[in-house]
Amino acid sequence: MAAFVVTTVLLALVHSTAAAGEVVMLVDIRSVPDTIRTQVLVCSGLVNRAAEASADGPRAYTIMGDEDLMWQQTLGITVQNTSVTGFLQHCFQGPAAGHILYNHTEQQLLVPLIVTLAGVLNAVPIERGDSNANSTKVVFDALAVMGGMTPLDATRYVFEHYGNETSTMSMMDPGYDNGHDPFNPKLVRTPNLGLVDYIVKEKLFNFYMVLACIPGEPEHALMSEMVSNNPWPRPITVFGYNDAFGIAGDLFEAETSCVAQHNLGQVASDGFNNLAYFSIHASSTPFVQKPLRSEKSEQFNASKTYINFVIGDGDNLNFIKGSRADWMKTRVSRCTASNGTRCFPLSWTISPKLYDVAPPMLQWYIDQTKRTMADYFILPPSGDLYSYPSMMKDEDQAKFVAHTERDCIRYNSTGTIAWEMFYSWKKAFEDYFPRYAEHDTVRGIFTVNVPFMFPIEQFKLDEFYRIVNGKTVVFKQREWRGPANNNTFTKIEYIDAPDLAKEINSYKPGTATYIYLTSDGGASVTDFFDLAELLAEHVTITDHNSLVEFVREKEQLN
Repeated sequence: MAAFVVTTVLLALVHSTAAAGEVVMLVDIRSVPDTIRTQVLVCSGLVNRAAEASADGPRAYTIMGDEDLMWQQTLGITVQNTSVTGFLQHCFQGPAAGHILYNHTEQQLLVPLIVTLAGVLNAVPIERGDSNANSTKVVFDALAVMGGMTPLDATRYVFEHYGNETSTMSMMDPGYDNGHDPFNPKLVRTPNLGLVDYIVKEKLFNFYMVLACIPGEPEHALMSEMVSNNPWPRPITVFGYNDAFGIAGDLFEAETSCVAQHNLGQVASDGFNNLAYFSIHASSTPFVQKPLRSEKSEQFNASKTYINFVIGDGDNLNFIKGSRADWMKTRVSRCTASNGTRCFPLSWTISPKLYDVAPPMLQWYIDQTKRTMADYFILPPSGDLYSYPSMMKDEDQAKFVAHTERDCIRYNSTGTIAWEMFYSWKKAFEDYFPRYAEHDTVRGIFTVNVPFMFPIEQFKLDEFYRIVNGKTVVFKQREWRGPANNNTFTKIEYIDAPDLAKEINSYKPGTATYIYLTSDGGASVTDFFDLAELLAEHVTITDHNSLVEFVREKEQLN
């Protein structure tokens, strides 16, 4: 089995999951129709916004699935079980200013925009005939104002009338099948409503236009107009998920390539409920970044191969809420069972937005690293936002770099994953990556190409990294997606652990590289445990911070 180097990193995040005496109303909406689920989630946003403003009002936590129960129990959130009827009564008697009249079925394509109106107007969407329709005032009549509108017309109307009252963007698919006829998809399901509570609480501009990213289409013209004329911070954060054009993946999921302004980046979060609750706990208290170099337990040895294992896809908040929490539990269990003897260093990509939108979840992950003392955080694709930063214009790119450096300080990390389109790496190396050398906060950049099976031509065949501006170490991609398959074009990324071990063991002594593991093809954290057992003695597994320092020492950059 390979040796491993552990760097001690102490993380401190001052957050409490629940304040003493805090009342948290728990509302189970697993079995209610979408009309009622929409109302409850809107009210959850309003109630939690009011609680954040007053600091002493009741809060709301909803149950939409088993993961919600798991986190409630894991974080020790003391709740007060509340019926749907009782919760809605509280909402209408408190933070709700009234209701929005609409028809959920006939206006399904407009539900994302009606949620936007709910946040801006502090109003709950209800249908005609609802028992609350007669007891509360109509704040907005969507049947009269938006009846018969297309998503294009309705988006233009809501943006022109209310866009300046929103804080940033969000995309919510109303239920399209985007995989078969992307230009004219059919409605095949109901909207994924989970994010509604956060959209309402933070007053996001929530919408969905199928052709928003297709040049020459009216929807694209409106999209370009919206991203150019708004009050939102830059680069523009887009919550939710853009799954339009499901060709070779979701073509515009990173958002940056959607419009010529290239000023967008995504926080993948569609369907993630309870962010309105979790984000109440946000704090401006940063981590204290301790010097890491002095704590590395050995010096560079030219007879060894150094490798870092990275768990990918942590930019997706749903992964953090679900599968990655399960993986972390497996990791802690196996490390504990071996008394640390099989607990090799492991780096986890984890969204920097957790710091703001779900600090209690982030604290749980931090607590697990304290149990293993061998787990680390690295920023996910592509730093502050899931985006293609090399495409951004100068001012937006400069802000993106500054935000990513801030995120590294908060997470006590010196590294980030960089995703770029296959045709934009030249610009990344020439214009984008050099920006990080100025402050030397981001010391290591770990590349992954889009599409993943294409090599990055800026690296020679025998190169594992390049040095930018004499400081920043940029590592060549090595992705592991799952076990071997019969696809000739992906046989490098889909490989069994024994064959990958043979590859690593054959690297030239002095090599420093990394493996980026994603779950797309069935890989999981247990595969890294299998791989670690098969590595030769001269292969040292290390964390991403130390890997960079080994390279800098080797190249005499320090």
